[in-house]
Parts: sequence; structure tokens; C-alpha cells
Amino acid sequence: MLAWWRNRSRSRADSLAAKANRLAADGLWVRAEAALRQVVRLRTDELGPQAPATLAARGELAAALAALRRYEEAEDELRAGRAAAAGPRWVDGCSTLTVAAD
Repeated sequence: MLAWWRNRSRSRADSLAAKANRLAADGLWVRAEAALRQVVRLRTDELGPQAPATLAARGELAAALAALRRYEEAEDELRAGRAAAAGPRWVDGCSTLTVAAD
């Protein structure tokens, strides 16, 4: 049963990614952004934040945000992807993923 759900989630994320690509190709960046946010969420839930497919979706979302001239948000997405790719850091015995920034 769990394998069925995983395959369903992947196919949902894949179909949303294809839809987002079509919307972006048509210049419909606002709708593409909404679809890409869902893709990032689905792939993060299913595959984890460090998975190549999740990181690629974050990059595509950043591109959509840049096309909308929302550069700070695009930069935030790129930073989040970079942090996820690097994995957790350990400082004084604590993971930086669990320590809130001041």
C-alpha cells in the first residue's frame, strides 16, 4: 500500500512539473510558480530535501521567481537548496537545522 502511495505522489509531482514547464514556456509565471511550489513540497515530502529531483525543483522555482522579478525570494530558494544539498551542520553538538536564527 505504501509503495502505491509513493508512486502516486511521484506521478503527481511529475505531472505538476510538466504543467509548470508548459506554463513557464507560455510566459504564465504566476501559475508556474504555484505549480512549482507544490512540486517542491511533494518532492520534499516524498524524497527528502537533499534529493536531486527536489533540488532541481527548487532551482526551477527560483527561476520562476526571478522571471517575476521577485529576486529576494528567488535568492532565498537558491540558498535553501544549497543548504539542503550541504546537509546539516553540527556546531557544539547541535544541528544547525534545529537551531533558530537570531
